Amino acid sequence: MADRLNVLFADRLHLRRGPLELRVARARRMLPAAVRRDAAYVARAARKAGHPRLEAQVDPQALSAAYDRAVQYLEGPELRQKRSLARLRVVAGMVANLLIVLALLIAVLSWRGFL
Repeated sequence: MADRLNVLFADRLHLRRGPLELRVARARRMLPAAVRRDAAYVARAARKAGHPRLEAQVDPQALSAAYDRAVQYLEGPELRQKRSLARLRVVAGMVANLLIVLALLIAVLSWRGFL
């Protein structure tokens, strides 16, 4: 599990050095808090996996759910693509509002007899 997250952190977030816990700490603003928390949980579980007594402290279902959520976010559309889509939505909304205002202006001007 941790190996797959290491690869995703390197590919998507360009965090290539250090163990997974350090990469999660460095990914502060690049990840939402919930995803960062899930990745940190997976990193702690990977560290505990080598120790027989500490391994019993890890909940396998919670680990699987945290891993799935982190991978789902990291394998989703790239951040750059998400930001460009958000900008496009804002511009499209502004253009739509401008067209509505222009249509209302033309309607008022024609109703008042100026056009």
